[in-house]
Amino acid sequence: MLFVSTALAGYPSRGNGISDLADILPAKSEAELLDSIAWFKRSAGGELIILTLPSWKDLKTSDVTWESFNTNLFNRWGVGSRFRNDGVLFVTAIKERKLRIELGLGFKRCYDATMKQILERSVVPLFKETRYGAGMALGAKKIIQSLPKKCPAEAKPVVSKPVAQPNYSPTYSAPRVNVPVEPFSPWLPIGGGLTIAALAVGASRLNRRKKCSQCRTELERLNEQADDEYLTAGQQLEEQLRSVNYDVWRCPKCNNHELIRRNQFFSSFDICPSCSQKTLLGVQNPLVPPSEFSEGLARLDRSCRHCQHHDSQNIVLPRLQSRRVDNNDDDGYSFRRVNSSRDTFQSNNASSSNNASNDNSSGGGRSGGGGASADF
Repeated sequence: MLFVSTALAGYPSRGNGISDLADILPAKSEAELLDSIAWFKRSAGGELIILTLPSWKDLKTSDVTWESFNTNLFNRWGVGSRFRNDGVLFVTAIKERKLRIELGLGFKRCYDATMKQILERSVVPLFKETRYGAGMALGAKKIIQSLPKKCPAEAKPVVSKPVAQPNYSPTYSAPRVNVPVEPFSPWLPIGGGLTIAALAVGASRLNRRKKCSQCRTELERLNEQADDEYLTAGQQLEEQLRSVNYDVWRCPKCNNHELIRRNQFFSSFDICPSCSQKTLLGVQNPLVPPSEFSEGLARLDRSCRHCQHHDSQNIVLPRLQSRRVDNNDDDGYSFRRVNSSRDTFQSNNASSSNNASNDNSSGGGRSGGGGASADF
């Protein structure tokens, strides 16, 4: 089935799948394009839209360049998921002899060169022979075959800093930790026993009897209620938040006391840069979610419960882990995504109608101008 939208003054209305406004696609090419669109949806959850225009300048938008027209159209239509920004818009304008592949923000800029090669090597030669349908069909197939792959130069990924925002600290990358977990290891009981033993030794050293540094009299350890007399308001708050535990040892003879600070394990609080108390709590607010193809961005807002200190900084979120496995059939592949609400995506030549559409999150995707253009 062919989906066609009508073009009025300004940007054309959004189409679902194929909008052949230039009327250049034969039935065979339409069928191939629809297969590619469905394949991209099943295999990677992305949205591919095909658009042909008689002329983009005749639409009389405010865009000065062909690239800005496509970026604005992409964002106006919201191609792809607003959570993953995984949309692709493949457009041609016959009168101006222009081609464009516009990519969503979820795809890294390293794909721009790949899209340029697809246009120049696969699509432009066919367009020069006026084989528009064959060019669009081949281009769409090449696009979806190339996008699930990793960037060619990604051995040492470089995290670019986001646009500076007022009162924000410099961007830093969130740590990436990959810990392999074995089903069972005979060394785990030994390691666990050593850890427990080390904690027991540490606790015994903290609780052993102490002598006063002034008169050498044996000190007495105060209970939790009595030791508050010797703690500041910030130290008492740390104990209430369970970020730090304080032990107070008092001399019964000269009333001298010693204060021992113990940081609590697994506390969510950090040390405040203003008051030096461990009462700083951070809340992470997502700005751009990560995808299989690019890092995400979040804002970390930190507030101190003691001195009311507040700061914010941007952090870069690591990409979602993904693994692509090629089948024996060159035209099909399996793509598994980890840490995602959609755990497994599979695609084969023998398509199944039950898997044609299991994600209704398309719509709202954004583009930052990524992709490539070509003339024919």
